[in-house]
Amino acid sequence: MKANRYAAQMSESDSSGGGHPTRWKFLQHPLAAVVIGSVIGGASALGGSYLATTTQAQQDRAATVLQQREVRYGDFLNDSNTYAQSALAIVAHEQTGGDLSDPEGRRLLNAFRTARYNFRGDINDVFVYGTSDAQLAANRVVKTLPDTTGQERDFLFDTELYNHAYKGFLQLFRTEVQAAHLR
Repeated sequence: MKANRYAAQMSESDSSGGGHPTRWKFLQHPLAAVVIGSVIGGASALGGSYLATTTQAQQDRAATVLQQREVRYGDFLNDSNTYAQSALAIVAHEQTGGDLSDPEGRRLLNAFRTARYNFRGDINDVFVYGTSDAQLAANRVVKTLPDTTGQERDFLFDTELYNHAYKGFLQLFRTEVQAAHLR
């Protein structure tokens, strides 16, 4: 009985004979098409705007990271060289009969300490801003140099190993940072 009542309502409410109740008849009105089109268009514009903003924000973050890496990697290379040269200056001073307690030895030791302090900060920056490949390459450079954790007994190191590790980090720097500027 209920099914018959519904069928009767359908036929009474549907003047077009298509089986649609009158409550959907408003969709046939031109204003309804305008309203629905506006809603769909607005939603599309909002979605497109969100997507564009998100994409721009991601590009901005990537550019910032790239810029920070460029600075940090460059500082690491420069300060590793300063640290290496200050250690070699102490070795040369000692080989010519100098002592770390004489005025020139104290000056060289202070320069070494400053270089070590700066280089230590650069090592940390590479680990904060660098990729895992940069961290590995930085470790290779650090391992070739005198201990950076505070010892002041052994200043001699293998310059060939250092140069090889330095060039490896430089190549990574070119690959990760400078090549990205060409894209």
